[in-house]
Amino acid sequence: MKKHISAFGFALIAFVFGFGLFGCNKDNPTSSNLTKAEMLQGNWKIVSYTIGGIDQLYTEENNFIQCSSGAIIPFTNTYTINPYYWNFSANQIWNSQFHSIDHTIDMSASISNCLVTYVNVENDVNEAGTWEFNANETQIKIMINGIQDKWNIGSLTNSAMHLTLDGGTSHQIHLEKL
Repeated sequence: MKKHISAFGFALIAFVFGFGLFGCNKDNPTSSNLTKAEMLQGNWKIVSYTIGGIDQLYTEENNFIQCSSGAIIPFTNTYTINPYYWNFSANQIWNSQFHSIDHTIDMSASISNCLVTYVNVENDVNEAGTWEFNANETQIKIMINGIQDKWNIGSLTNSAMHLTLDGGTSHQIHLEKL
């Protein structure tokens, strides 16, 4: 008994064979065929930064003050960092840029008027230094103004990275490549 391949079966075989030949693009590197240095190079956005589980990109502090009339009034200070970028260049230059907004109570105006008055203090911060891997490429050492931070690499791909400050697990940073 002879079996014939149906038109659907033939199309399916042709598709699978064609995908095998043309489905992979050798010109588009993946994390698996890049070195750690190649994966690290570029601009990264910090999407999460915690110290001891406390968010460092946004903090909120609730408190109370007693104004000159004796009344106690509540207030909330906030601190926001957005955006926060790290850049690792091929020649081992590292830099970071971030914009912060400190939305805080104006103590003198609030105490005398017995009304909470806020002020915004905005800053643009740029830092520069150098970076290098340790010998087995499990740490990134960042040197800024003579001070070296060693960040343990939890994971590193061409698109995402997780770092923990050496000496504990309290400083955690998650970055995404731009």
